[in-house]
Amino acid sequence: MHRVLKRAVWTLSGMTLCLVWLAFCATPLGAGMLTQWLQTQAGPRDRASQPYSPVMVVLGGGMRGPLRADLPDLDVLHASDRVWHAARLYHEGHASQLLLSGGVPDFGVSSEALAMRNYLTVLGVPDHAIWLETASRNTRENACFSATMLRAHGMHDVVLVTSAMHMLRARATFEQAGVHVLSAPTDFVEFVATRMPAPQDDGDAPWPIVARLFSWLPRLKNGELQPSQAAWRASQHVGKELFGAAEALLLGWTGQLCHSGAKPATSLTIRSAR
Repeated sequence: MHRVLKRAVWTLSGMTLCLVWLAFCATPLGAGMLTQWLQTQAGPRDRASQPYSPVMVVLGGGMRGPLRADLPDLDVLHASDRVWHAARLYHEGHASQLLLSGGVPDFGVSSEALAMRNYLTVLGVPDHAIWLETASRNTRENACFSATMLRAHGMHDVVLVTSAMHMLRARATFEQAGVHVLSAPTDFVEFVATRMPAPQDDGDAPWPIVARLFSWLPRLKNGELQPSQAAWRASQHVGKELFGAAEALLLGWTGQLCHSGAKPATSLTIRSAR
């Protein structure tokens, strides 16, 4: 009886902690802390501190080609910072060749890589400095198909450009595909909860711990501990990235990263953009 009661107490305690954690993740404060932590894992934020490699890989997701043949303009998305950042790094001498990775989305008529190439040429990057990988449909294929092209050129080190929220998963996937990654994150985001000033001790308080406890009251007043759909979606995004990084490590360890559902390397073309 005692053993059954003890097991029930542990089970109830675990469920309670899980519910409390999920509730905290649904608050602006929790989402802000998780978002900020994930982006600290991305790499240097200052361009001057970002590395050099002969090849820079830029991942799609920031823009797409025309939705229809009669609508020729590019569709610039929220992660287009990736392309802008890559152009600046190229002009500052961080790489001499750009490999643009991104296939044709379900809702488009041309590849993300081609859309990025068109935008980069407007930003002054010459055609001869651009390679296209136009078959990939997700981060895993970005890594596997790019790795195939890089190995064909005898290259194994790259500067990787993607959004800061995506960098941890992308870096893990590329490294498991056999590519050594130097991170160049961009597209940093910030939840309003991370803008709250740090708690200050009240020198007149008889016990400083009391002042710190009451410092949470402004957060309650500002709604930072009130669950919201936006905060929950932000926390889900963090969870997706962490799960994706763990999946890449597991698939790489089992040798299945680039062998399950991936197109054969012979379907890829290695060429400069024209």
